[in-house]
Amino acid sequence: FDPAALQQKLIYLDTHVRLKAYLWPDRTPFNKNYHDPEESFARIHKYHAELPAKLKSVCNITTIVSAYDATLELCQNFTDEAFTITHDGIHWQLPIGLLKAHELVNTFIIKSQHEKSLSAKLSKESLSKEMAIKL
Repeated sequence: FDPAALQQKLIYLDTHVRLKAYLWPDRTPFNKNYHDPEESFARIHKYHAELPAKLKSVCNITTIVSAYDATLELCQNFTDEAFTITHDGIHWQLPIGLLKAHELVNTFIIKSQHEKSLSAKLSKESLSKEMAIKL
C-alpha cells in the first residue's frame, strides 16, 4: 500500500451552489421541506473557497473537479433558466450532473496526458544518460 500513490489518484468532486440559498441568503427554511442552516450560501461559498488548501495540507489531494463556478454563473445570470434545471431549487438535475461528469473526464484526460508526457521525458533523459555513459 502506497499512500502517496493513492493521494495522487484521488480526485475530489467539489460542491455546487444551491440556487435558493444564493437567491435568499437570509431566508431559512428555504421551503417547508428543507431546513438546513449549514447549507447557507455564505457557508457553502466558504467551504468551496477553503477546502482546496485543506485537502492539500491535510490529505495531499490536489486534483479537484468542480462545477461550482458554472452553477454560480447560472444563479447569477440565468436565474429563471436555473430553476428549470433543479429539482427543488437546491439539487441540480441531469444537465449539471453531465457537466460534472464532463469535468471529471477532462481531468482524467489531462492527468493521463501529463503522466504520459512525464514518462516520455523521463525515458528520454534516461536514454540520454545511457548514451553519455557509453560514449
